[in-house]
Amino acid sequence: MCGIAGIISLKNRPVLHIHERSNKMMQMLDHRGPDYNGIWYNKEKTLSIINTRLSIVDLNNKFDVPFISNSNKSIMTYNGEIYNYQYLGNYLEAKGVNLKYKSDTEILTEGIELEGLPFLNKIDGFWSFGFYNNKKNEFILSRDLMGEKGLYYLLSDEELIFCSEIEPIIAVSRNICEIDYNSLLSSFAFRSAPPEHSLIKNVLKLLPGNSIICNLNNNKIKKIVTQKFELDKWLDFFNSEPSEDKILDVYEETLCNAIQIRV
Repeated sequence: MCGIAGIISLKNRPVLHIHERSNKMMQMLDHRGPDYNGIWYNKEKTLSIINTRLSIVDLNNKFDVPFISNSNKSIMTYNGEIYNYQYLGNYLEAKGVNLKYKSDTEILTEGIELEGLPFLNKIDGFWSFGFYNNKKNEFILSRDLMGEKGLYYLLSDEELIFCSEIEPIIAVSRNICEIDYNSLLSSFAFRSAPPEHSLIKNVLKLLPGNSIICNLNNNKIKKIVTQKFELDKWLDFFNSEPSEDKILDVYEETLCNAIQIRV
């Protein structure tokens, strides 16, 4: 369980108190990633990217976070796990990418730098991440299709603040944060705030399978769907009217394959 966060100016001017606020967020995320932590700033101080890392799969890999690509073009703050990272590592090396660590963090970073967001469709895993391409001056927030890892953000006229948790956003926000009473009522009734909302007004939760793309040259922001459920093969399967035994056999095979990949 890693922690990601950051502050992005939407006015092409330095973020106010960027060092103090970024350090505050990192300290509040320390419990999510005690192994490594770090903050990356661009030279104009219009952007900070924060990451606290908990090593799970690649315990022997020691690298700084946020992760910087081999070309120095891209910076990644990442929370998640990619189960097919070894396969994707071989795929990237066949494309001419030189991998130093062969960790899922590096593979995610290099894959998006090479192919953009379509690379996400090759991944078997879960994530929330912030990715900055300093050549394009473009920042991307993304969340996996199942939404296993939370990703919250506060968007104002001045800046975008994002984080794995709500509390650090509230702690550094320049706006007054108020309770969203509709979300509170929904939480009492359904144990959850409405989709995309949180208990705090204006602090939103990125929907599963969605990404936010920020063009920091013109400060235009768009939200796109980057992943969808692929149901066609299952529709064809059930339209063939399989027997109950056939359904159970396919279910068992699918479940066992998924478990084998994950362990």
